[in-house]
Amino acid sequence: MIELLSNFSTKDLTRFGEFLASPFFNKDEEVLLFYNFFKPLGPDFTSKKVDKDYILSKGISGLQLTEKKLSYLMNYVVEYAEEYIQITQFQSQKTENLIQLLKKYNTWGADKFFEKTLTKIQNSSELHAIKDTDYWLNQYQIASESTFYFDRLKIRSFDPSLQQAADYLDLFYISTKLKYLCELMNRQQLVAANYEMRLLQEIFAHVQEKKYEEIPAVSIYYQILMLFQEPENDAHYSILKTHLNKSIDAFTSSEARDIFTYAQNYCITRANAGKQEYLTELLSLYKISLDKKFIIQNDNISPWAFKNIVSVATRVGEISWAEGFVKDYINYVNIKFKDNAYNYNLAYLYYSKKEYGKALHMLNSVEYTDVFYALDSRILQIKLYYEMDEVSPLLSSLDAFRVYLRRNKVISEHMRTVYSNFIKFTDKLIKYSNDKPRREKLKDDIIKTKQVADINWLLLKLQCNIFLFLSL
Repeated sequence: MIELLSNFSTKDLTRFGEFLASPFFNKDEEVLLFYNFFKPLGPDFTSKKVDKDYILSKGISGLQLTEKKLSYLMNYVVEYAEEYIQITQFQSQKTENLIQLLKKYNTWGADKFFEKTLTKIQNSSELHAIKDTDYWLNQYQIASESTFYFDRLKIRSFDPSLQQAADYLDLFYISTKLKYLCELMNRQQLVAANYEMRLLQEIFAHVQEKKYEEIPAVSIYYQILMLFQEPENDAHYSILKTHLNKSIDAFTSSEARDIFTYAQNYCITRANAGKQEYLTELLSLYKISLDKKFIIQNDNISPWAFKNIVSVATRVGEISWAEGFVKDYINYVNIKFKDNAYNYNLAYLYYSKKEYGKALHMLNSVEYTDVFYALDSRILQIKLYYEMDEVSPLLSSLDAFRVYLRRNKVISEHMRTVYSNFIKFTDKLIKYSNDKPRREKLKDDIIKTKQVADINWLLLKLQCNIFLFLSL
């Protein structure tokens, strides 16, 4: 019960109390009395009063409590809280509510009210403001009800809503299928997984034939899919960027963030392959996401996005901007990741400014609870020991990293290969420190391999071109 209620805001806790006070929803006064005892203790519920033994020993005014009665009351509050959540969620969905009203009037045969509601939906600014995949589902449901209404009146003439219903259903399916195909491909790159891409070629062929240039939910996801299918073709990114500039406001903030993440990950992949110009593109995408607040969801920034922003800004020379970003946005990182995000990124900034001692001190405070922070922290630690000429701890860190990669079952094979190659080439970098011919051969091997974490640093140590590796 407390776990559920702790997700409520202060306003929700008050409104839920009003919900329980309504005899339409709740006729058991004991449930209301029980809840009213807890309401002032939220939303953090850290008081010692939130304890079963305390409540059973001290009691609650107006209630005769036993352990069994306490269990019943808690279950009732959870059931009513879930009902409250469903109702408030339903109330927030204006278009969906009107569609349900449309269905009811159609069932009743209340034609006057049906037509009035249909006009209200068609004139709704909310319906037309966002044109994501759900928009096409709503359009299909509206057209479907219009078809049913037309058929019920037995009007023997052309019914445009029938064609619209079929077309909107196609658009909902195609856009949603493309969306899921994008995520399936994305997951396969990040973790050890083997998903089946059903109807991929059929969807591709259909979209290529019909184009759908003016349907953002189709054109954008199709273009993202092309990034996965043909990553070497830079034209796909240019087309996607055009679509984003033109149509990103057609999506909710949450979905726009996910779409930008795909574009950002592509830039990371291209930068890892040596395309230096994608660093600037990547930082530009991050800045747009910050400006439009796409990257901030429920007052939170992903700790991995936070890390990548600092890394990219630093690598393109915008260290002052990166420092300002850490200061301005660290409080947006979830409390569970906040310390790690602050310590790692400050360590990274110190490293970029060649303040290696400070960097190592901050890095020692990073906990390896997250696999991606663990990977990048180990990389940074190795680089710091190398820069400080600490050979013994450097070799120990390489060995420990090798063991970690071998034992970790969560890391995808692609990521395991990338980091294993970093260990292998760093080991050779140390061994060949005074062997110029072998260093030249090592440079060629690194460039030929490509799939190497922090390839820029290795090549820089060999006096070559600078590249970049970031976490997707």
